[in-house]
Amino acid sequence: MSFARKRYQSYAPRVDRELIFWSVAIAFILFLDPHATGWSFCPRSWFDLWCPGCGVTRAMAAIMNFQYRLAWSLNPMAFFVLPVIGYRWFTLLQHACRPTYKAPSWIS
Repeated sequence: MSFARKRYQSYAPRVDRELIFWSVAIAFILFLDPHATGWSFCPRSWFDLWCPGCGVTRAMAAIMNFQYRLAWSLNPMAFFVLPVIGYRWFTLLQHACRPTYKAPSWIS
């Protein structure tokens, strides 16, 4: 591989699997109806176990639809979880958009 090709490959955007996962998850939650019933990710519905996060997904969907009272009644923990996920998504996005090429130290 030539030097020029290696040099220009360093400018290619990085695809981070975690960034893709959180982007799809946020898009899924954004379009989720908090009032709907049906299939669930919750272990309570699969194994009949108590789960402290029960209702967080629907509560985050309610927050994204500006239904704060409904979100609080579903699970107050969503008011903490959603900003943490948003911060993580934003930092991953910043990292993915940052160029990987670094100039030699004698240039700067």
